[in-house]
Amino acid sequence: MATILIIDDSAFQRKIIRDIIEAESHNILEASDGKEGLEMIIDQKPDLILLDHTMPEKTGRELMNDIKNKEIDIPTIMITADIQEGSRQQSMDLGVKAFIGKPVNEEELKKLIRQYC
Repeated sequence: MATILIIDDSAFQRKIIRDIIEAESHNILEASDGKEGLEMIIDQKPDLILLDHTMPEKTGRELMNDIKNKEIDIPTIMITADIQEGSRQQSMDLGVKAFIGKPVNEEELKKLIRQYC
């Protein structure tokens, strides 16, 4: 059983993702922004991060940059409603393992969780 951290500013999106993860019997942590997410990454050391791309204060890409600078190696899946190819490549260069679109496809998310946990 893995510990998965959901970082998304939308409580509604976190609930949707949490429901999918709970069905897979994993432990769940949640953060509502990038700053809180970074603190949880450092303190809790989750096995997988599900990260929203667009958040106020600290975007998913900015958080990935922080993670890379701190040399933290945790598989991260970026979740986004829309992303330009250049932004996608920049995120991949920062260590994002995969992208999943919003609304989240349950089977696609489960497959990625199994792949990285």
